Amino acid sequence: MNCLSLRIESILTRAEEELRELIGEAGLGGDYETVGLSRDAAVQIREIRDSLCDSKSVGDIGGAQLEPEFRPSSARSQRSTKKRRKRTGGNSGEYPKFFTRNGTLCKVGWSKKAKKEYLHKVPKDAFDRTVTAITSLSESSKNPFTAEQVVERTEQGGCEVPAYQVYVILALLREKKALHREGREGYIAGGDLGTAAAAAWTSLGG
Repeated sequence: MNCLSLRIESILTRAEEELRELIGEAGLGGDYETVGLSRDAAVQIREIRDSLCDSKSVGDIGGAQLEPEFRPSSARSQRSTKKRRKRTGGNSGEYPKFFTRNGTLCKVGWSKKAKKEYLHKVPKDAFDRTVTAITSLSESSKNPFTAEQVVERTEQGGCEVPAYQVYVILALLREKKALHREGREGYIAGGDLGTAAAAAWTSLGG
């Protein structure tokens, strides 16, 4: 692999690392839209970098000697890291946790970067307005809807629900099987969403 190719690979690697840091910061702050965008960008960058490595391992004699050592080692490292997390009972597998307290929906998550819990709260009225917005979107179209559309629809009721609160509610409804995720297209409600949402709230002690 020539010097320019090595520089390209180094640039892509740094970009992926910076995006991973951004994902951690955005997740800690509850900015799930940025988390999704950063994750998608990181995946694309990794694919480009891996494609570059593949082409060099086939067409470049020097690269052909280096690549078999580099890529399997990286894969083994990732598998080893996952195994260590499983053996140590990684905290991320226990989250998110939902409960209600004093008429407020609470979601406890785990920040991998800060290595500690974080808490997001959603008032009952925001929960109800979001469920109403989701129901409206589901009834107006059979197509999947996005979190951004839910936020916009809550604004039509006179008071916009913050995006981070909408994401908390969507996460709860997905966990309770009241919503289904259709890849990157968005969400689809299953059955009577109002009844399912009320049952979800009650199941948390609300």
